[in-house]
Amino acid sequence: MERGWVGRLLFVLGCLTAGLLVALVGLAPLLDDGEQPSQNRILAVFARDAVLRRTCWASAAGLLVSACVFFRPSRRTALEAKPPPPRPRSGSMAGA
Repeated sequence: MERGWVGRLLFVLGCLTAGLLVALVGLAPLLDDGEQPSQNRILAVFARDAVLRRTCWASAAGLLVSACVFFRPSRRTALEAKPPPPRPRSGSMAGA
């Protein structure tokens, strides 16, 4: 199993989850009128509760940062992935 596709999958899932949270927090006040009892309680809570909205913004930022730090796809080429050649040994120096 190649390790690369798992990291890419987790990166995409983290970014999509962060985007979903931002969209939910951003669109909830537009979809909720705030006057009458809403049919969708989750939408009403996201639209009316300031603490929940701030927590979601912070959680989305944390998810995005975590995805970028831990699961960002590598941009290394095949030439960069090779180890550097060994340094030549000098006969006139003591080495550790």
